[in-house]
Amino acid sequence: MPGYMYEPAGGGGWIMKKDGRIVTDCLPLERIVGNITRPVTIFATGPTARDCSWERLQSGDRFIIAVNGAPTVLLERGIRPDLHLVIDRHFVQSGVIHFANSPDVPLIGTHRSVAVLAALMPGIYARKPVAIVERVNAWYGIPVIGQQELRQLNRDSGSPFHFPDEPDRKFRIGWSDRPGLGVFSGCTVVLSALQVAVGLGATDIEIIGMDLSNMGHAHTAGISKRPNELVSQYEQYILPTFQAMHRALLGKGAAVRNLSPVCPLPAGLFANNGK
Repeated sequence: MPGYMYEPAGGGGWIMKKDGRIVTDCLPLERIVGNITRPVTIFATGPTARDCSWERLQSGDRFIIAVNGAPTVLLERGIRPDLHLVIDRHFVQSGVIHFANSPDVPLIGTHRSVAVLAALMPGIYARKPVAIVERVNAWYGIPVIGQQELRQLNRDSGSPFHFPDEPDRKFRIGWSDRPGLGVFSGCTVVLSALQVAVGLGATDIEIIGMDLSNMGHAHTAGISKRPNELVSQYEQYILPTFQAMHRALLGKGAAVRNLSPVCPLPAGLFANNGK
């Protein structure tokens, strides 16, 4: 966004400024909600989300991560999510209503999505804690580096990034053990939410509404007019990234369950997580 810029702060946080004036302090990712100890529900907005067990979510026993327009769907049932995650700045532009429906819910977003929201809803960060997550090899203010250099950087950092066997020139495919250093997008926001959840200590995770289809959303407000590209991106990016997740989590003690009955992802990618 024109006029917006960021300065690094201590411990992995950021200071967002507009025209030289401070807008807000962005917390380090590890401090946005602290360590997650409850079972986690990642709530996406595929149509099957409306068929979930609402009583379980209303109990407060689960830590709820809402992605994209999920706060609006949850609000209808009187449920406040514990965390909201949006990485697509275009979604922010077309879905301001979802942020109005979650004015004090902690937010995780990219530099661009967080700045777009500040421009569209001035003052929102007075009530809303916010943290920045960056895509691997798309770090703020740093030029993209080559495959070999990135893999060496990864080794020097303790190998937190898990890459596919075949090089991915767009750096979308993979898994990150340390989301504070960067996440792989996999072309679906649920993957960023999964990396954040596991990185913050979650070991029991379920996913609701990850249908990966062109059948619309569980909400009707703020629907983007852009074509849904999930189906076209499934083979190239989404499936390989979930395969990377499966390999990375084997033996790590983090179990992930996909509750969508229509999602095309193979059940085997989730069956042996945590074992």
